[in-house]
Amino acid sequence: MQWSQIKTIFILCFLILDIYLLIQFVDKRNEADIDVISQPESSFDDRLKNENITVGDIQVNTTEASHISVSQKLFTEDELSQLDTYEDQTAEIVSNNMIASYFEEPIPLAENASVADISELVEQHILYPDDFRYWGWNSDLNVIVFVQEKDDRPIYFNEYALLLLFLTEDYELSFYTQAMLGDTEPQGGMKTLTKPIQAIESLFNRNELVEDDEVTRMEIGYHTRIPLEDGVQIFAPTYRVMVNDDRNYFVNAIEGHVLPIKDREFLLETIDSTIEKIRRLDEDNEVRTEVLPHLYQIQEESNWSDTE
Repeated sequence: MQWSQIKTIFILCFLILDIYLLIQFVDKRNEADIDVISQPESSFDDRLKNENITVGDIQVNTTEASHISVSQKLFTEDELSQLDTYEDQTAEIVSNNMIASYFEEPIPLAENASVADISELVEQHILYPDDFRYWGWNSDLNVIVFVQEKDDRPIYFNEYALLLLFLTEDYELSFYTQAMLGDTEPQGGMKTLTKPIQAIESLFNRNELVEDDEVTRMEIGYHTRIPLEDGVQIFAPTYRVMVNDDRNYFVNAIEGHVLPIKDREFLLETIDSTIEKIRRLDEDNEVRTEVLPHLYQIQEESNWSDTE
């Protein structure tokens, strides 16, 4: 047999093999397409239903917002003089950016006091009460938390925008610390926010939502992760997602990532920072003498409970 004939036979064999493989490839691809059509990916609503996770009547009407730039507020001697007019307390400005004040006679507070009752009490004893809103009562540390608002939105877990009311074991208001932020400036222009349901989906995908959970509340506030050296902080619009009326989660409303914020850990870190500031006062300072033992006790008890 001549070489040209052998070559022709090889070419025909390879051609037949190629045609066979092509047919097999097309058949498998068609089968895959049929599977995709017959088993479409479930929607997020379906996944929530499968876990019996419900979303309440969420009212978040903001679709655009900007980052804001804010500096720390430095308290003045004039403001300290205003506090001196309150006859029932002794106040001190600590590190220029925090007020620490103790009550000469602790103020009784009912264990089941309402938010309105607590807010009314605060209005009578601190500067700039309208700048703060009630956040919660941490029964573990026996501390009532108020957060500062900017542009009618809360600042989430920032020690420079915080009012802490410290209670005795008998639910008496013993002393408070107060720090504030100054004026705000928009940064970077308005940006489109992710939809609230996308924030909820981010939590679901991270397994933060479990079977039978209910998303009971959402709102827009501000949070920052990186304070700058000169005291200026850039805050990003942030969703607060409340689950079952007792668990808080925070999701960046522009980038969509979940923020690792925990209430108790934040409060303990703030208390540690407060201790360091108050220790700088003179040893015979009345505020230092009255406040530090209570803060040390909280610190010690929290360390003890963490090691259990």
